[in-house]
Amino acid sequence: MSKLEEITGRSRKQLYLYLRGFDQRGKEIIIPDNVIEKITQALPIDQIYEVLHGFNPREVTINDAIAVITRAVQDPGLEIFSSCFYKISLESI
Repeated sequence: MSKLEEITGRSRKQLYLYLRGFDQRGKEIIIPDNVIEKITQALPIDQIYEVLHGFNPREVTINDAIAVITRAVQDPGLEIFSSCFYKISLESI
């Protein structure tokens, strides 16, 4: 069993489908909130940045953050991230 399977409680096949974004029929697969939450809690913050393709928080302006949140709220494909942003904003208050 891989570390990711252990953390998420999902099979290797299910994790692969999450990464691919669609199943054998071509149906879009949305990663459940609880799976993303488990993964982000298990990763150190620098690895989370690395996953986000070299995201450097020191270079982000408030306008960048607002644009990302706005897009996440409006785009159904990014709906999982909008719920994460909401949780993060509540935790920081």
